[in-house]
Amino acid sequence: MRPLFYPHPEVLRAAEPRRARHHTARSAYASRLLPKQKHFGMITEFGVWLRQSNDRRSRAMKNEEKIRERLALLLEVSCEQFELARAFANREFDVSAPIGTSKTHLFRRANSTATMALAKEFLFNSRRALRLVEDGKGKLALDRPQRIAFINTLKPIIDIRNVNEHGFDEKSHSGKPIIRPKLHKHHDGFIAVDETSMVVDNGKILIGPLDLESVYNSIFKLKEIAGFSSLPRHDELTPNAD
Repeated sequence: MRPLFYPHPEVLRAAEPRRARHHTARSAYASRLLPKQKHFGMITEFGVWLRQSNDRRSRAMKNEEKIRERLALLLEVSCEQFELARAFANREFDVSAPIGTSKTHLFRRANSTATMALAKEFLFNSRRALRLVEDGKGKLALDRPQRIAFINTLKPIIDIRNVNEHGFDEKSHSGKPIIRPKLHKHHDGFIAVDETSMVVDNGKILIGPLDLESVYNSIFKLKEIAGFSSLPRHDELTPNAD
């Protein structure tokens, strides 16, 4: 039993200076709360980092999907353009003048003009596909041997595109020397054609040093790997309504 003269705790607390009591109470409050605040802050920072990391990963995945979609489109369109050009070259169908027209002279070269336009558009889109494969390393579903084989096969089209776009310029705007058109021989020299011209020989389309069939075969092979059939369907990307 406590003696009656022993001071009660409340009496002692009332006797303490106000500032000391306030300091003690604040220290006790801080000792209870600060560790929790620190812990909460660490959790908050981790949550922000995790969200940002997920956002970056999501953006990277979307970028990869867009690159694959662009490559698939270029491969599909390029193959279609060459197949049309080859059909014109083989006379599988042609452009003929309607009966009674007074412009028959325009249709005499319609087939060759259509073939030339399709062939150059084929080279243009093939060059774009080549650039995507070169720059999309690690973002495309292609093995290294597939990438290297495709790049090596299509490298000659770079100069052909360059000549067609800048071969007749008066001066270079890039600081690089201008590549002028020059003749390239085929069939032991019996046929010569430069980069701006086209020769159809037994159904083969020759432009510059290239037989476009070899470029098409490489494009078609890559299309089987990375064309539209390799892309996920829309219903696979959309969550079920249930």
